[in-house]
Amino acid sequence: MLILVAVAGGVAFSAIGWAYRAAAGAGIPTCHVAVGMGLAGVAWFGWRAFGTPDAPGVSAPPLVWIWGVANGLAQGCCVYLY
Repeated sequence: MLILVAVAGGVAFSAIGWAYRAAAGAGIPTCHVAVGMGLAGVAWFGWRAFGTPDAPGVSAPPLVWIWGVANGLAQGCCVYLY
């Protein structure tokens, strides 16, 4: 199982590199690609966490949510400052 996870991780990293190169060729700023991928990730994991019948709901303590939001905002700022 871990081999499959490693393969999926490698494919994901190569897809990110391909997306940056394709966007640069089309004149799309890389920050727009990063934000788009971030929003897609939020939608996917949010749906998986809260949109399935077997979802545990909001099981993380509030401090985890606060740090998660702070981390996302910091990454967004870094993307725009880069």
